[in-house]
Parts: sequence; C-alpha cells; structure tokens
Amino acid sequence: MALSHFVTMGLSICKTVRSIDYNNPEKVRLALQPYTNQFAQTIPNIPIAKPNTIIAQPVPVNIPPPQQIITDTTPPQIIIHNKTRGPETILVQDNHIISGQAIDESGIATITINGQNTRFNPQGHFSTELQLRVGNNNIRITATDKHNNTAHKSITLARAEPYQPIFTGNYYALVIGINQYQHITNLSTAVNDATEIAQILQNEYGFRVTTLINHQATRKGIIRALTKLNKTLKANTQLLIYYAGHGFYNEDADKAYWIPTNASMEDESEWLIADRITSQIKANPAKQILLVSDSCYSGTLTRNRNLQKLKSNQDQRHHYLQKMLKKSARILIASGGNEPVSDVGGQGHSIFAQVFIDSLKEIELKTFTASELFHQQNIIERVAGKVKQIPRLDFIEQSGHDYGDFIFQRQ
Repeated sequence: MALSHFVTMGLSICKTVRSIDYNNPEKVRLALQPYTNQFAQTIPNIPIAKPNTIIAQPVPVNIPPPQQIITDTTPPQIIIHNKTRGPETILVQDNHIISGQAIDESGIATITINGQNTRFNPQGHFSTELQLRVGNNNIRITATDKHNNTAHKSITLARAEPYQPIFTGNYYALVIGINQYQHITNLSTAVNDATEIAQILQNEYGFRVTTLINHQATRKGIIRALTKLNKTLKANTQLLIYYAGHGFYNEDADKAYWIPTNASMEDESEWLIADRITSQIKANPAKQILLVSDSCYSGTLTRNRNLQKLKSNQDQRHHYLQKMLKKSARILIASGGNEPVSDVGGQGHSIFAQVFIDSLKEIELKTFTASELFHQQNIIERVAGKVKQIPRLDFIEQSGHDYGDFIFQRQ
C-alpha cells in the first residue's frame, strides 16, 4: 500500500475526531471503528524489510582489582636518649631534660609525657624539661601513630638530694712532669700525663694547681715548690702531689729516688731521695695529702704494703666521709712496686696515667676517697692486665698518717 493511502486515511481520521462527542465513549468507538478495521486489513499486506543480523563482539574492559585494605596494628617504637644506670632508671641531680624519638612508618600523631602533650618534629624527635621532686619520679611516655596504635615507655628519674659539699676548704696540687733530661734518656709521655691531670684537677675538681714541667723540675725547683706549699697551706686544705718522671731504687741502701731533669746517674747529688719527700709531706699542715707517683720503683717510696680497702655503708656515707676528714691522711698511689714501669701503653699517656685519668673522669660518685677511686675503678686490674707492673695503694710511713683518707670532691 502506497504512503499516500495512509496520508488520506489519516486526514479522514482527523476530520472524524473533530466531530466526535468525547462525553459519549460509545459514539467515539463507533466513529473510529471503520478505520480500525481498515488498518487491521491493510497492515498485514505491508512488506517488512528483514533486518540485518548484527553479531555483538565483546568489548574488552579494564576493570581495576578491588582496592586492598591494609590494616596497621604495629605500635610505634619509643627510644630514650638519656644515659641510664640500670634497666630503666636515670640518676639526676636536679630538674631534667628528657629526650628521645618515637618511630613509626605511618607517622606519629601524638606524644605525651605523663599525660601532657609534648612537641616533636616530623622524625618523631622530642625533648622536654621535667620538674622533678627529690626521690624517684615515675615517667610514662606514650606515642600514638596515625592509625591509632599506641606504645608506652616507662622510666624512673631518681633525683638526688641537693648536693652539699662535705669539704669546704681549698684544694691544692703540685703536678710534675719530665720528658726532657739533660744527662739520661728522655721520656715520651710524662709531660702529657702531667698536663692533662692538671687540667682535670683544676677544671673538674677545683684544685689550685702548680706545675713543674721539664727544665722547671730540677731538684732545687721541686724542693722549693714543696717548701712553699708547707709555708702557705692551712690545716683545712687538701694537697695532691703528682710526679711523672724517672725513678731509681738503690738496693744496697734500700732507698728510692725521684730523678729530676738535671740529674745524672753518675752523680747522686741531684737525686731526690724518698726520705726528703716524706719529710716535706710530714711537715705540711694540710690535713690530707695524696702522693701519686708514676715512675720506676715508685712503690718503694713507702715500706708498708696492702692498705686495706676502706668500706662504708651507703646509708652512713656522710658520717663515714666526715670521719675520714677528721683524721690526718698521707696516702700513696704508685704506678708499680719495686719494678720498672711503662712510659707508654695509653693514648699518648703511660698506661698508669691513662687509667688514672679515666678513673677521675668516669667515677660516678660526687664525693669519694682515694681508696674508693683506686678500688672501685679497678686501677690494679686495668693496669696489671696490660703490662708487667702492679699499682699500689699504701699509706706513707713516718709521714703523720692517722688512718684518714684523701677526699676528692667534684665542683
């Protein structure tokens, strides 16, 4: 059927529709019935083109895999930078700055110390000053990462009682070091030993130091310095004498000597006999005197041996130190006994001087005796374990010793 036929039919329907009374459905049906029948007869005769068959091809689609959810359950690591003594205890003298670092791959969200937020940098480093009371202070550090994992670190800060010096007098030192000899073999480390020990005594322990180095340390120069100290020191003072140089022991006379810078082995007139040193020490008014001798045969400067280790109960320590201060002390620490001693073995020092220097720096006590320095710092073992010499701690015979001890006191 031609398209024009459908157009004519459509126009006829339009005219019919205009005249229909829509309020009467039956009339509407009857009016359109002829067209309905005509369409029913016509449509089956219209040829319908057969559609082309299209086979759908699959289209590749890149679908991303489902996002993997990572669950972080590892807490941060807390590192304390402060030096500890014991597993988790830090000894302090006053208020304390505690520092450390909290480490976590996801980043640190918060750090608190005893519940108070503390500042930290992007690497987790923190540092804060704590107000401490005397005695034990329990400190709890908490670090939380950005996934809300939390770690804790607990330490104890033990604040000591405010330090009160037990000895209120003055400290003096005569330090002698001889490398250069006019008539005998030179030494290599004695001056270094004397120089560093003088600095430690002055800077860390508050000594007023006089030094005699090389050509200053003649027999006359040493005696003059000792005599001056005898005339100027008072009873409420402490004196330390340190000698690093050659020494000699005369077996026939059973006498020990220091060898000053201008002495020769053929002429004893410039040797300094131990008896003269002892006499100078006995005449000195200082209450406590410590003689430290780093020379060959220095142990023969005294004839008594094996001074007993002085002991004290920590709870009665103050009373013990006061007791030592009331008694006269004339103590000898010798680098060896009746034997040659090494001039090397340390880091630019003799082995004995190196151990003595380290002991003065390392000892943890604020106030201590010469005996405690010698025994607690294991001076014998640290020297004799490396060379064939055995340091000694003795009192000096016929010098006025009355079973006291020399008291060191840090500034």
